[in-house]
Amino acid sequence: MKRVYLLSLLFLSPFLAVAQVSVNMNLLGNWDDNSLPVRFGLVYNDVWGHFDGSTNKEYAIIGSVQKVHIMDVTNPSAITEVASFTGGDNSLWRDMKTFGTTLYCVADEGSEGMMIIDLSDMNSGPQLVAQPKLDFLKAHNIFIDGATGRLYVAGSNSNSAGLIVYDLVADPFSPTKLATVSLPGSYVHDLYAQNNRVYANHGFNGLYIYDFTDPLNPVTLATLTSYPERGYNHSSWLSSDGNHLIFCDETHDRGVKILDISDLDNLTVTDVFRSALLAPANSASIAHNPLVKDDLIFLSYYHDGIQVFDMSDPTDVVRTAYYDTYTNHTDYAGSDGAWGVYPFLPSGNILGSDILNGLFVLELTSSALPVEWLTFDATRIDASVQLHWATATETNSDRFEVERSTDGKNFKTIGTITAAGNSTYRKDYNFQDNDPAVGQNYYRLRQVDYNGQFDYSPTRTVYFPPSTFKVAPNPTHPGTPMQLQLPFADTPFELQLHNYLGQPIWSKQYPAGPPTQTWMPPVLPPGLYLLSAQAGSVKASQKIIIQ
Repeated sequence: MKRVYLLSLLFLSPFLAVAQVSVNMNLLGNWDDNSLPVRFGLVYNDVWGHFDGSTNKEYAIIGSVQKVHIMDVTNPSAITEVASFTGGDNSLWRDMKTFGTTLYCVADEGSEGMMIIDLSDMNSGPQLVAQPKLDFLKAHNIFIDGATGRLYVAGSNSNSAGLIVYDLVADPFSPTKLATVSLPGSYVHDLYAQNNRVYANHGFNGLYIYDFTDPLNPVTLATLTSYPERGYNHSSWLSSDGNHLIFCDETHDRGVKILDISDLDNLTVTDVFRSALLAPANSASIAHNPLVKDDLIFLSYYHDGIQVFDMSDPTDVVRTAYYDTYTNHTDYAGSDGAWGVYPFLPSGNILGSDILNGLFVLELTSSALPVEWLTFDATRIDASVQLHWATATETNSDRFEVERSTDGKNFKTIGTITAAGNSTYRKDYNFQDNDPAVGQNYYRLRQVDYNGQFDYSPTRTVYFPPSTFKVAPNPTHPGTPMQLQLPFADTPFELQLHNYLGQPIWSKQYPAGPPTQTWMPPVLPPGLYLLSAQAGSVKASQKIIIQ
């Protein structure tokens, strides 16, 4: 079922210097610092988001020519800058990504290396903990595969014709380099990575798909070098079901593509679509970066601002909403407008960055949900999470699938509750998650109709702080017993060892015992390893060094 949207055109009061135009989106807040330096007519570049589970606050991370700014956007009408970090050079483009409570930032000009910023204590404020420059001095983009804890560096000065790959699991503040590899597609402008599969945007050489299970020996799985409205293959994002890739060509008059990747031997473009707010006088617009949440595509668009498209039918994508952050133009020449978008905050608020007008916090205002929600709450109770939701009305509602994620993007179903079907009065539902993960847990409901059509609830979060896990002596030598301070007691547990590539090399089950125990590690060659201890849903890891 295609959603039905009421497209009401709103001319808002001049929140900025010029009137903004929107459809099905509201402006909640805007931040723009007129004192920041300008470079080639540009002030701001990309944007990312962060949710702090210990304080329940939301943050925007926006890049400018000179700095990376961290903004409290919990109250969008009163956006506050909590910290900013100067890398050392001026740069047109900065790219920022998070892994848990660690922020990584690169710039594609100068010699800044990679700024690593600790976000674990937002009450005290973010802290710059490292700025390594050994492997590269500048890079255009980074991407973090949250499922594997790997960071990929694209467009670097030291390896422009491939990728640099790091492991973040062992020590997020000191990433371990796994590989520096050249790729057959040559220069990588941007990429998307999930579960060791990399979708690399190789500019005018097209799109390549690689298997990076062994980062030293990536395998080419598929290539796409000829397709409709081909241009400079710029950026991509995977659909929620993993069957389609959405990618943009950074070339005038080229549409956004939906690529069916369910069969890598038969890649098929199922739809080409575009925004052109100046049509019919001018339609040669350029899309910049796509991100996907559920079945909605969020696009930062040159000149046309933040665009939202519905891809529930991948063969017939339709626009459902937009907010034009830059209306002071009469054609699509140049590169003004929105360069970044981020739709993954638990509140549902959407972040956008405009190169001249700064940070925007937006909300969608129209949806045709088959269920009218009253409440959806997630509450931590001891070692479990209690979910409760209520509906005011339901129409042809078959079931609610409870989904959980640890990164706010990749969700898995953990339970199913039968819905009321058709109801015109309040219905209450409950579900208990007895196996939440350590750290941040994201919950949402996938409401499914009788005919298979579906939609999603808002996202809720519950935070479980990590337990202490200590290993001594560390570093150590082969044959030397080690003292373990476990994050649990009086419960059976398992120890696992992984090598520096993240590959499991040893595991053993142990009976219940005290939290402090003596452990004799297996005989291992000198090197870096990751030791994990797990009992039920409690898991903790510690890097160990064998000398």
